[in-house]
Amino acid sequence: MKKALALIIAAALALSLTACGGDSGAGDASTPGESNTGNTDKTGCIVSKGLFVLEPKDGFDLTNEENLSPQEIYMIHVYDIIPDSQKNSEMSLMQYHYTVTLNDANTYESRTMAGGAAQISFVTSSHYTVADDVGTVFAGSDPIRAIAVFRINKNDINENTTVKFTIENSGIFDSSMKFSSNDIQHIDMLDKIFEIEDNPSEYQLASTMFGRAVSINSAVEYLSDHGGLKNDTAVKLTLIAVKCAAKMNLSAAWDGDNNLVYYDYDSDTLLLSPESSVSYVEKAELEADKLINAVSNTYPEVLSATAKLLTAADAFIEQLEICGNPDTYTDDALQQLNSAISNISSARNEIYDFFANR
Repeated sequence: MKKALALIIAAALALSLTACGGDSGAGDASTPGESNTGNTDKTGCIVSKGLFVLEPKDGFDLTNEENLSPQEIYMIHVYDIIPDSQKNSEMSLMQYHYTVTLNDANTYESRTMAGGAAQISFVTSSHYTVADDVGTVFAGSDPIRAIAVFRINKNDINENTTVKFTIENSGIFDSSMKFSSNDIQHIDMLDKIFEIEDNPSEYQLASTMFGRAVSINSAVEYLSDHGGLKNDTAVKLTLIAVKCAAKMNLSAAWDGDNNLVYYDYDSDTLLLSPESSVSYVEKAELEADKLINAVSNTYPEVLSATAKLLTAADAFIEQLEICGNPDTYTDDALQQLNSAISNISSARNEIYDFFANR
């Protein structure tokens, strides 16, 4: 993988911190600072959209999150890169340094895609540009929404915390930004970062498509690897897994064990594990039209692949239930099952490439 990856205070969302090659205080974004490039009237700049610290709620398990020790927590910064009107700038990994210094004592480097399953899956699902790999920012192009994730000492966060973000070796985008503890938004689900978007609910729902596509395809492969139709247990497990991935409300982030997290964003509720009851899937079923509309408004590039995936998943479920029962099996049903599997695979690849290889 190239780049793998409801309760936020409204007043904090309205805060937009800007640094254009200088040192900008959070309390007064208009305070002039020393320009790192000597050009105080340039148009390229960095605009902070939100600074977050993740303190997972019960049920969002990061115990086994790779590269995250019990003493560490995630700090996430989402910001917009506003291209200059005339000058290109290079923010590639070999040059570009993005660091955070907490309390003027501890400095951490962004290692956004060198984390565990929860971190990488969320960053990938969000479709934000990874800070470590922005690349060339072309003059006159559209703003780039970027994300940087830091693993920090949880003891660095208190009521008096100070934060300084610094961007170096990026030409016109060299800058620093200062924040206080009041600027930090404490979240218990990574999905709440989407509160910065114009339509958070739709954005969150559309961003679950990466996990859905990967999980549906993995469930189909599981059946093939475990005896196919001859294994009744594998058939039952596959049916449940596909139904859950296609029809349940999900988090855009997986847990530390690389599992889907069943989560209703609108009600901010972690759902009970659906594996314990097939009937639970029916009670909590997500309307396909709602998901399709969210993708259409957020990621129209994969609208066709999304519709194809969901249609194929429905066909797969229907035909597997027929083929998995010797009393109802037909060769025609098997042919339709194989066709659904092929469509799931191709739709998965298109969706995966869109999110993971941007």
